[in-house]
Amino acid sequence: MDLNMSMVAREASQGLGPGPSLGLNGLPRIAPAKATKKPKKAVLFFEVEILDAKTREKLCFLDKVEPHATIAEIKNLFTKTHPQWYPARQSLRLDPKGKSLKDEDILQKLPVGTTATLYFRDLGAQISWVTVFLTEYAGPLFIYLLFYFRVPFIYGHKYDFTSSRHSVVHLACICHSFHYVKRLLETLFVHRFSHGTMPLRNIFKNCTYYWGFAAWMAYYINHPLYTPPTYGAQQVKLALAIFVICQLGNFSIHMALRDLRPAGSKTRKIPYPTKNPFTWLFLLVSCPNYTYEVGSWIGFAIMTQCLPGQDVGEAVTLALEQPDEVVGTVVSLLEHQLCVVHLLLCGHHLCREWVGLLGLNCQRSVAHPQHLIPGRPSRCCATGSHGSGAPTGTWGLGYGHPDSVLS
Repeated sequence: MDLNMSMVAREASQGLGPGPSLGLNGLPRIAPAKATKKPKKAVLFFEVEILDAKTREKLCFLDKVEPHATIAEIKNLFTKTHPQWYPARQSLRLDPKGKSLKDEDILQKLPVGTTATLYFRDLGAQISWVTVFLTEYAGPLFIYLLFYFRVPFIYGHKYDFTSSRHSVVHLACICHSFHYVKRLLETLFVHRFSHGTMPLRNIFKNCTYYWGFAAWMAYYINHPLYTPPTYGAQQVKLALAIFVICQLGNFSIHMALRDLRPAGSKTRKIPYPTKNPFTWLFLLVSCPNYTYEVGSWIGFAIMTQCLPGQDVGEAVTLALEQPDEVVGTVVSLLEHQLCVVHLLLCGHHLCREWVGLLGLNCQRSVAHPQHLIPGRPSRCCATGSHGSGAPTGTWGLGYGHPDSVLS
């Protein structure tokens, strides 16, 4: 009988037999309380009404929008009803004349009720920043080489595919090409953009600036009448050192800025100097990359001793104006203005030869008597006299005396 009782107790403890489940001590187990299901909270959906910012016309009504939806998600929903306006082309704002909302803004955190009214503005056709940069930088690289190799219809048939005998001309081509190849590579592998696109119309303005300045610089630096700098190799070496140092500094700043933003994010942080000495300029200026950029072009201008080599924005409107090389008796108004302005900036007084013809003394070239080519004194000084003998390079458009050199 004891054996039967032990078997029954064992079966009961294992839950095989009838009766309450017993624990190891022979006492009945306490059954755990069943978890009660919590009632589901009612999800409060938003209604989003999108109106045209100009006409106040109702464009779209979105029902049952989740409260944690972002503006980027709302743009995607809006695109389903209006495919012609893709997300990058949309600008949504709370006020018709207010600022655009950020893509990462959350609907329930905006100062709106359950029925939100957003105003839409079309930003126009968009183009990616990568494409913009590649287009801007590839143009100057290609255009400068056209003038360097002196392709036909630029300087005249007699100079087609000829080469300058001045080493500084070849060095300037190397520096210019290096600068824009560096920019192209940085666009592909270094830069991280906070905005993916920009209006397509802006690319024409930007390309006019970059391409026009490249053509303006290249025309004079690679001109057959170009003369080397006044102080020769010493001036070229000093300017080259400035150019190289500033290019290294510019690259260092770009790398420092890149490290502040993780890939795929739009994080904005305040940059600080690092162990790299080139980044110490952050202690003095907010954007050292532009400081180094300006320094590079100043070095390039000193190296070539040519005013167009100073890449400054104020001369954009003059970029496409070129002197007339077909009719030798016509002196370019552009060259007049640049020569006079440059002399004033340098603090020089006009020499007697420059006063006669608004800054240019036209003389008949001995080597080419069939053309009248604008001459230039060897140097200008405060006393009003000019040097004698073989002319040397002068600041301006890069030409010397017409008889000095035909490279």
